[in-house]
Parts: sequence; structure tokens; C-alpha cells
Amino acid sequence: MELAGKIAIVSGASSGLGKAISIKLASEGVKVGLLARSEEKLERVRTEIEKGGGTAVSLSADLSRPEEVKQAVIDTVSEYGTIDILVNNAGLGIFKLVEEMSIDEWDKHINVMLRGAFLLTKECLPHIYKNERGHIIVVSSLWSKRFCAKCAGYTAAKFGVRGFVQSLREEARAHNVKVTNIMPGTVETPFFEKADWETDLSRALQPEDIAGTVVHALQLPDRAVIEEVSIQAIRPDQCTS
Repeated sequence: MELAGKIAIVSGASSGLGKAISIKLASEGVKVGLLARSEEKLERVRTEIEKGGGTAVSLSADLSRPEEVKQAVIDTVSEYGTIDILVNNAGLGIFKLVEEMSIDEWDKHINVMLRGAFLLTKECLPHIYKNERGHIIVVSSLWSKRFCAKCAGYTAAKFGVRGFVQSLREEARAHNVKVTNIMPGTVETPFFEKADWETDLSRALQPEDIAGTVVHALQLPDRAVIEEVSIQAIRPDQCTS
């Protein structure tokens, strides 16, 4: 796909991977809808993109609220006319033993990462399908096929996301729309601070590594699609993976 002039929505765009992906897409000429809850953080990302010569719009929305997700998509189409690319990236992690995890904490994993990906994708699909081409990318995790103690909520959501993506891919083929699941290992982002998970990030992947992979997947010829890709640090034994 030729990226210049295309329209994208990126969830979780206010920091970390979402911010890096949004900036990278904008540098390639993509007009980006920045979606996250914090309007203040989104505005900082939008300003950074525009200072670099790119184009972006802030879309403050909570992925667990269907009406806010729908309005964010409406606002993007109103601003730019269509949607060509969706990057489902928003995530969170609360790492506790099952017996210690509250129902609310469990629900947050499912609502943001699995249900949120479904809601945003569902709202975007009519616009992407209308073009009879486009690309949906989900930035999930290597934990969509692994598991560990204290990871039950996180891995349950990620396993669900992987299943959702695989089924969606089969539906989207009929509309010449590509679906890619990108599964990174440990990336140095604010995720670990918020999750209260101790790890050595000195040799971890960087957000720019994942952003570059997203762009590479998008730029493949129309005849080809990367269905799944795992990205790992060269020395995963030296950081959480």
C-alpha cells in the first residue's frame, strides 16, 4: 500500500507504542486519528506530529464505552472522509494471582483489549470495506500464545484477541482487506510502570522497532499480507519476554 494520503486510526495513541506508531505513520504521509482517553496527552502527540510536518486529529474516547468509540470514528470520517488503516494497540496489565484479582480488574483487561478491539473494529469496518482495500493491524503480544503466573487476566484478553484477529482475517479477505497480528515481546514503554511489573528494560525492544514493523506490513504489495509476526529482543533472557 502506498501510505501517503491514507487515513488511519491508532488506539492507545497517547504514549508508548501507540505514540511511536502514530508518529511513524504521520512521517510516511498518513493522516492519523489519535485515539486514547487522555485529551491532554493526545494533544501533545498531535502537536509533535504537526511540528514534524504531519497531520493528525485527537480523538478522546474510552474504548470500553461504545458510544464514545462510535463518535471517534464518526469524527475521523467527518475530518478526513474515510478510513484506510486501523491499528488496534490499546492495552493494560494488572498482574496478580487469580485469587487476589478483583472482578473489576479482570473486566478491565477484557473491556479494553478484547472488547475494545471488537468495538473499534466493528465501527471502522463499514468504511474500510467500502473502499474494497485497507489494512487492520492488531498490536497484541507474545503473551497471546504464552502464559505465566499472575498473568491470567492479561493472557486471557490477549489469547482472545488472537482468536478474534484470526477469524476477522478470514472475513476481511472477501473485501481485499488485510489483517495482521503483531506480537511483540518486552518493549520499553510506560506499560511496566503502570503494571507494577519489575523487569530490566535495558535490552528490551524499543517502540520504534514495532512502529517500523507496522509500516513494513502496510507497505507490502496488495498481493501479499503478513498474517502474524513475533518480534523478540535478541537476548530475551536479559529482559522479561
